[in-house]
Amino acid sequence: MATALRFQANLPLQYWGDCVLAVVYLINRLPTLLLQNKTPYEKLFGSPPSYDHLRVFECLAFAATQHHEQDKFNLKGIPCVFLGYSIS
Repeated sequence: MATALRFQANLPLQYWGDCVLAVVYLINRLPTLLLQNKTPYEKLFGSPPSYDHLRVFECLAFAATQHHEQDKFNLKGIPCVFLGYSIS
């Protein structure tokens, strides 16, 4: 799955670790027959995972900027590429 993500996103090899982390994150939220159609997340935390925060891998994202003199005409975020989810 990580290889498929990397090729689909057309990312250089240096980002293979980000692909692996994103795949592990998603696999932990997918139901499996081994766990009676429950997710690993559900078995660990006792409640089903939320899917509201999931985004398309390698989509456009914006990192918030912290300007002290921010007004409505300044940039509110820096354009970035989404490469995975926070581990915290």
